[in-house]
Amino acid sequence: MTEKKFLNKDELAEFLGIAKNTINFWLQKGYIPSYKIGRRRVFDKDEIIAWVKKHKTTEPQKTRRPKKAKSN
Repeated sequence: MTEKKFLNKDELAEFLGIAKNTINFWLQKGYIPSYKIGRRRVFDKDEIIAWVKKHKTTEPQKTRRPKKAKSN
């Protein structure tokens, strides 16, 4: 059996281990490569892998500092 070349949003979210809402946000912003077929969006698995590799970073992850409570 051949490997599937195109993924739908659900499959892509599972493949990347992220929420489907994140995929939708990236689509709205034009961050992620996709194809529109009718009303559906599909993603070329090879292009997604290349896109992920292109966005590789060696920078440490920034952590959010807790907000200080306002004193009265």
